[in-house]
Amino acid sequence: MKDKKKNVLKDGDTFSDEQTYVETREEYLIRGRNGLESAVLISDRLGNFWGGRKIMEWDKVKFILETLNQNGIKYAIIGGIAMGQHALPRATHDLDILVAKKDLEKGRKLFTEYYKGRTTVVQIYDIEGTRLDVLPANLRHRRAALNDAKESNVEEITTRVVSVRDLLVLKLPAIADRKDQIKALRDKADAAELLEYGIELLSKDDIEYIGRAVLGMGYTKEDVKKYRGAMQWFNETLDLLDKSELKYPLPETDEN
Repeated sequence: MKDKKKNVLKDGDTFSDEQTYVETREEYLIRGRNGLESAVLISDRLGNFWGGRKIMEWDKVKFILETLNQNGIKYAIIGGIAMGQHALPRATHDLDILVAKKDLEKGRKLFTEYYKGRTTVVQIYDIEGTRLDVLPANLRHRRAALNDAKESNVEEITTRVVSVRDLLVLKLPAIADRKDQIKALRDKADAAELLEYGIELLSKDDIEYIGRAVLGMGYTKEDVKKYRGAMQWFNETLDLLDKSELKYPLPETDEN
């Protein structure tokens, strides 16, 4: 039997029985927009589509980014909007950013009138209907993610977004830590999508870094076990993507 050819469908193209259509990430971008812009615009338009309140507004996102830039805040976009840059853009209810610890108080003063409170993890702001979640870069892997963030743009505004590698370092522990299993499944879906569409951006060294960073977050026996479980799931997902050569070599355990 002949091997099937993998091709990308172009306007007006048809395929023979010998050919297979391969879905590409670019098909999901809004025409003329990058991944960040597409994710924001999809979120902006969703409320209008359903005839309800918008979950995010394009102009408010630009206002936030401009304010951060003009005041020298060191930050990088993470979360659902960053997913749009590296995987498939989708609607999300907030803009998540990682901010340097030294700039947290300065950033809070910039958005004082919009401050809504904080959880044990994030500071929460509501910029006239657009939610902003600020995560402090107060841990080693977060500082690394911030320092290694890549430049991008939202129209004329230059911004920075964390890499595929560092999004995975943020996502995999979240999978292990979630008490809500439905949310854990969403985190798994995000991580799997990052691997599917961003795998070419990951080197063997990146995989090594991800494994060391995730396993290094375990300080108790219980933590070590659950983060190891997250890395086992990571390896199983690489198997499904026919990327077994990239699997992280998990150390042997003492459990027998």
